[in-house]
Amino acid sequence: MIKVQHLNVAFGPPNRHYLPLQNALVLPNLHATVKTIIHSFNNCNMTEQIFPCLWFDGNAKEAAEFYCGVFENSKIVTDQGMVVIFEVNGKKFMGLNGGPKFKFNEAVSFVITCDTQKEIDFYWEKLTADGGEESMCGWLKDRYGVSWQVVPSIIGQLMSDPQKAQRVMPVLMQMRKLDIEKLQSA
Repeated sequence: MIKVQHLNVAFGPPNRHYLPLQNALVLPNLHATVKTIIHSFNNCNMTEQIFPCLWFDGNAKEAAEFYCGVFENSKIVTDQGMVVIFEVNGKKFMGLNGGPKFKFNEAVSFVITCDTQKEIDFYWEKLTADGGEESMCGWLKDRYGVSWQVVPSIIGQLMSDPQKAQRVMPVLMQMRKLDIEKLQSA
């Protein structure tokens, strides 16, 4: 067994893209682990130039399965143990089992635009279930700590008129889950 204190695995041009693996990894074979990560990149169609890599504490596959169950047109593309590549509504994500060192926070969130209140209610219920947390103004954290904004698709329209925006904003600021009818009525 090898306990890794710090390892930078480079992907792409030298000194450009690094995957820091620190403190928490106990690897039976360092070479095999690095090979697994590289194989994950080579084994799936990585045609998107930019896509998010989400750092999980050993539960990347569980999280990928959860997200694939919430969003239509979603699937796990490949699972190499340490790295899980999955698509959510056709958008590629990477889940990395990187250990407990890094946690999600509100500095990064995913926005879900919804045409109806029924859609808002659906995503709100699914993403806050089993340990998720409601926040204010349409924000929430799911059970893995990932932040989401569940917003009506008309929010830009409501906020584009300065007079309407002055009425909408105080109403919006009091809400947890956004209510389209109340925002339109403001």
